[in-house]
Amino acid sequence: MISRTTIDRVFETARIEEVVGDYVVLKKRGGNLLGLCPFHNEKTPSFTVTPTKGIYKCFGCGAAGNAVGFLMAHDQLTYPEAIKQLALRYQIEIEEDQRTQNDPAYQAEKSQRDRLWDLMAFAQQYYTRLLWDHPSGMAIGLSYFHERGLSDTTIHRFGLGYSLEQSAALVEMATQSGFTTEELELAGLALTSETRGPYDRFRGRVLFPIYHVNGKTIGFGGRTLKTDRKEAKYINSPETPLYRKSESLFGLHQARKAMTAAGFVYLVEGYMDVISLSQAGVENVVASSGTALTREQAALIHRFATEVTLIYDGDQAGIKAALRGIDILLENDLRVRVIALPEHEDPDTLARRLQGEALKEFLNDNAQDFMAFQQNLLLKEAGRDPLRISSALQVVAASIACVGDPILRAMYIRHLAEDAGIPDASVQEAVVQQFKLKAKRSPNTTTSTVPTPSPEGLAQTLAGTKDETHTVPDLQPLSDIPQETEILRLLLLVGHQPMSQTSADESVSIVEYMGETLLSLTWDSPSCRVLLELCLARWQMEGCLPGNHELMNHADQGIATMATRWYTENPQISPNWDQMHDISVPPPHDNLNKEIQTTFDRLLLKKILRHSRLKQVELQTLQQSPEGYDHPAISQILRDIQELKEAERRITACTGIVITH
Repeated sequence: MISRTTIDRVFETARIEEVVGDYVVLKKRGGNLLGLCPFHNEKTPSFTVTPTKGIYKCFGCGAAGNAVGFLMAHDQLTYPEAIKQLALRYQIEIEEDQRTQNDPAYQAEKSQRDRLWDLMAFAQQYYTRLLWDHPSGMAIGLSYFHERGLSDTTIHRFGLGYSLEQSAALVEMATQSGFTTEELELAGLALTSETRGPYDRFRGRVLFPIYHVNGKTIGFGGRTLKTDRKEAKYINSPETPLYRKSESLFGLHQARKAMTAAGFVYLVEGYMDVISLSQAGVENVVASSGTALTREQAALIHRFATEVTLIYDGDQAGIKAALRGIDILLENDLRVRVIALPEHEDPDTLARRLQGEALKEFLNDNAQDFMAFQQNLLLKEAGRDPLRISSALQVVAASIACVGDPILRAMYIRHLAEDAGIPDASVQEAVVQQFKLKAKRSPNTTTSTVPTPSPEGLAQTLAGTKDETHTVPDLQPLSDIPQETEILRLLLLVGHQPMSQTSADESVSIVEYMGETLLSLTWDSPSCRVLLELCLARWQMEGCLPGNHELMNHADQGIATMATRWYTENPQISPNWDQMHDISVPPPHDNLNKEIQTTFDRLLLKKILRHSRLKQVELQTLQQSPEGYDHPAISQILRDIQELKEAERRITACTGIVITH
């Protein structure tokens, strides 16, 4: 754990304009700096950096924060990773918290990981040096890359390398540099046999480094240049403490900025597919490294983009890989398109055939929605066979069931029904069945005291008609996060002030008056919940509330972003307003006590209404169960509903809010 002293030094030293300036072209505008926002596409600059306050703010998309928060958001780093990156930039020594320094297990694990990071960096430098400086590396490895059409700039950009044919070349060099054979095996760079002893895993191959998102090497892919069929064409690093194949994407480190800027990514299979496309001008491209796409990889993509275009080889294996990946991407709320290449073409050959704008135009023109791709492919194969047509439509229905957006899902159902020439109800039923099957197969399915809407209810909603005897209300109310954020903003401003006089005639602060009730609520925003707990703990221990500077530098990025917005969005009344309009407006702070009470009541009422709604659904579901009205839990649910109704009545009576059910 990084010490508080180091964190404070990083925040004191880091200059927001320098950190952001590495990613955004900034121009002077008064006391601020202005540029195009890196978090959304815009033509008119609205991204403002304020050096005197150490913050950035985009008035287009609302992104805001400090130097650490910027790196976390832009480079998708964790808080410790961002702190360490800034410490390295400003040459600040990282001190560990004394509590972790005295923990032998923590220190052993940290020491091991640090050694492995250093070893992987050493290995990459060694392989790269062999490619450029060793006679075999230049004659075999470098010639191969040049024959594949790669420029020296591209070879350097991806850190490509070469390994010698001899058995233990890396082992010998690494042990001479202080690394152990155990560390080489743990990093996946070496193997050991009883007869040969330790030997290199990668021998006589060109090498493709696999990077962590932070730019550090975590593994390698090695391709042999021999024609011997007994020799595996590709071998990859095994699972190690640094490298998890299912959680890594080749080319992500190089592509992340282009992905963020474009909002979408091309997903391919092989190393050369990524490198060739990138060299040809399509930089927002990554690969699953020859493995079947995983949910972890899809989630990693979603950190940088909202849309994926699959480009797989035009052969049967490539088509099957594309079909497998569609559902996984849809389940992670990614929009999916597919490019079907000609049978004997792959992304690498395509990128060598087309360049620049011609390549981008081809990709854009040939990208089709996932459903159109599935229909064109599967229905063409099915011909007129009713059973094969049915099976093909079930595949499409299974993909539609993965779409999270209910409106988009309804549109897909309607389009599929129209294209296939079958009733909407039949497609809806197929989607519902696939929804049920996925729920049964899902390893994350858990039981809950509050039942979720049935697939039948989903189908009825999509159809636009509802069977009154089986309708289950929608359980997706609007988020309470805006109200949660506002109550905390006001609490930090006036929470220290007295709320009222109790029966014992003792002054009670606003934070004490509201704290216990707020703590008992279910919060939509985890960051708001953490901030509330921080406020209450600080008040109880020190009799004060956290300051804005502390919150802007908080490790929770959600808290830091909220605090930055509050700091930059502080409206002031013009001093000449009274004279210009002859209207007296009291300062905003004069109304804060009344405003916080109103906000508190509205938030509380909204939580009560949601909870009451859930209880009603739970009651309805139990009444429709085999036990019906005799279910033992019904009486308690009825009491809960009555208590919630009474609480609702009290709040509406005090506030004058009218609720229409």
